[in-house]
Amino acid sequence: MTCTTADQLPARPSGRGATAIALVLTLVSIALLGTIATPAHAADDPLLPSPGVCANDTASAGPITLQREAAYCLINAVRRNAGVPTLRFCVMSGAQWRCNFGTGLSTLLVRQRLAEARALNDGAQYKAADLMNCTWATPDDRYPTGNPHHVCGRATNHWPAYFGYPYQVLENIAGQGGTPTASPMTARAAVDAWLKSTRGHRENLLSASVRTLGIGVVAGTLQNSFFAPRGWIGNTWAAQFGVG
Repeated sequence: MTCTTADQLPARPSGRGATAIALVLTLVSIALLGTIATPAHAADDPLLPSPGVCANDTASAGPITLQREAAYCLINAVRRNAGVPTLRFCVMSGAQWRCNFGTGLSTLLVRQRLAEARALNDGAQYKAADLMNCTWATPDDRYPTGNPHHVCGRATNHWPAYFGYPYQVLENIAGQGGTPTASPMTARAAVDAWLKSTRGHRENLLSASVRTLGIGVVAGTLQNSFFAPRGWIGNTWAAQFGVG
């Protein structure tokens, strides 16, 4: 059963040339952010801006573009507050890409950065879909029942490389669900959880080595139990941080 609608995924490239890119060392981290029991809400991480500074940061539903923008805004606000450089990103606005590359760049450099940002965006969106819909993940020593970073048996950087991103990638993932009513995770909740994680999420988010950010978010019915019991309704998030 696939719960991802067509408008939640970008079109795949017509060719598979991107898969020929040499695989690079990928640093990963993971937190299984379930909602079987809902604890009292803890105070937000102090690096987060106040609610509402980033539009739609507490919205639990809505267009993917707006949810992505909220996550981009939050992550860059957190990085500014921590004194590390903000990240490049692009979002679709109507039929156009809107990016934060700054001014004074050559046409060639703008095209290169756009291609990289789109590849990370598309890769993160497909990863979020895998986290929602795949029923299994490749096990390893750390996660003998299956590492969610390797859902469907795909390496962590599978989708960024597929869409043409040639550099090292750091990845954060999250998700939650509820039943019988959907319980999606907001952009603010996802970023706050990563900041409070002790499994490398915070380090990835605040890394001074990364330059570009892709965000994916998918809503539907979980086909696995990575973040909540299988069959619960919610969403999954993927943030892919590129060093290029």
